[in-house]
Amino acid sequence: MTKWIFALAIVGSLLTACQKDPAPASNTDQIVLLKVDYLTTTFEGAHEWTFPTHSTLNFDVTYRPPGDFGNLTIHYREENAKVFDGDIIWMGTGTLNYPTTFNAPSTYPTTPSNAAAPLFDFIEASSSVVPDASVQQALWNAIKDLDLVQDYLTSNPNGKAHFFLYTPSVGVGDPAEWDWMIFLKD
Repeated sequence: MTKWIFALAIVGSLLTACQKDPAPASNTDQIVLLKVDYLTTTFEGAHEWTFPTHSTLNFDVTYRPPGDFGNLTIHYREENAKVFDGDIIWMGTGTLNYPTTFNAPSTYPTTPSNAAAPLFDFIEASSSVVPDASVQQALWNAIKDLDLVQDYLTSNPNGKAHFFLYTPSVGVGDPAEWDWMIFLKD
């Protein structure tokens, strides 16, 4: 009888040892900022951040209108982290202060996708006019085939695409200098 109990204990140990532990839950938060040209709606690059905690995505926006020199700063509220800072110049051109680098479009592989667009949430930055559905569709068409975008949507299927128009030049501004900025969170 002792041999059978011993044999069952060994078999039980072997079965338990062969089972895989579930993958640990991610304790990080990733956000990407995608840059799309205003006139051509062409994807121009992306900048990614990794934060130590997993939370929702809300923004605090500080807009200083350009009497001569203005500024737009956006903070990721839950992490108290700056994710955008750009100057806006009346009758001139402001500087994008942060992020200062975007990875080139060529660094992002693409796969044709028919995925439905996520909900677009306009970040009121300098304009009270919310872009219409055709603008949102054009923005989606510019980024939907990026594997990066599909990865973000897969890991956060209910996530929104938070977007705004950065206009570093206003007054007699040059729309060729303007860019749509789109945030996604995993």
